[in-house]
Amino acid sequence: MKKILVLFLSLMLLMPVTVLGEVASGLDTYPVNLGDFSITVTSADIIQKGEKAEGVLLFQLFPAYDENSMFHSNINGTWTAEDLSIIGEIGAETYGNVVLEQTSQQLASQGIAVSNTQLLYAEFDEETQSTSLIVSMDVDYTAVGVDLVMTLYQVQMYIPFGDGSSYIFTISSDTLENTETMMSYLETMEFSSDPINNTDTSFVESSSNVVDTSSVTIGQKNALRKAIDYLDYTAFSRSGLIDQLKFEGFTDSEATYGVDHCGADWNEQAILKARDYLDYTSFSRQGLIDQLEFEGFSNAQAVYGVDSCNVDWNEQAAKKAQDYLDYTSFSRQGLIDQLLYEGFSNEQALYGVTAVGY
Repeated sequence: MKKILVLFLSLMLLMPVTVLGEVASGLDTYPVNLGDFSITVTSADIIQKGEKAEGVLLFQLFPAYDENSMFHSNINGTWTAEDLSIIGEIGAETYGNVVLEQTSQQLASQGIAVSNTQLLYAEFDEETQSTSLIVSMDVDYTAVGVDLVMTLYQVQMYIPFGDGSSYIFTISSDTLENTETMMSYLETMEFSSDPINNTDTSFVESSSNVVDTSSVTIGQKNALRKAIDYLDYTAFSRSGLIDQLKFEGFTDSEATYGVDHCGADWNEQAILKARDYLDYTSFSRQGLIDQLEFEGFSNAQAVYGVDSCNVDWNEQAAKKAQDYLDYTSFSRQGLIDQLLYEGFSNEQALYGVTAVGY
């Protein structure tokens, strides 16, 4: 692990490596067991432990936490069952641009204004099969009630673990210089003697951690690239993207592989798809949920997507009423009944009809 991290610093940040002892001068340090590995922290830090599960933070560390600060630099780690050595087949820069787009979309879905997104560095290391990224973006939290405008820097490492799974480590900070100090924490990581029944415990040095991707077919690799291309263009549900790839001529197994390895957050995709529909026409809440389910999203994903859009359903009812009147004539009650049929509540339908002057 240390070999990866020192290489990461020397190639990407081009800074002298800061050791934790310098950061922790005068502070107590202690290791925190996180299952497959431990990480050393100081008495001034706050660390939150999660669990080793897909889509869940394994840990989040706030070095030298200051409760009075508007922004808290942090390090987090997640585990995934996916073999991320496949990034080498996609290309680090291609994958980095996808990560950058997904990160900015996720922040935007939370009401945070994002601009000036940049992929500063992207590198795949053949020896360790790991990928290193640095991204930056200007973020404005004003719309969510926080008086904070800043440039956010994220340093990300995607490291195959040797059993087909991978770890993702992300450093978020307000300056690149801060990432240097925070990298010193990752350098303290020590992996357990037998985390995944590997006999060689050196992790990076072990040949078992250079994952064999020869079983991945050309069709699967191309399906993965095509899935990423589609997500750069528009939003999809998981089943919708699989169907699209099959329409392109990929087999079911190739399409499924591509979609399941493209890194999509289907909840975020549901938000994007809901917004696409609202940009095109008006919907009731239930009507939009039904439309997303028709697109292949689960009910939970559809509900999440719709409820995350912060829609004024009264205004949607008014727009839908006007759409109908632009198309044909209605009695007042007939227009109310039509809006009820579309899934609007009685109160929303009455508002909509009244708003168009009926």
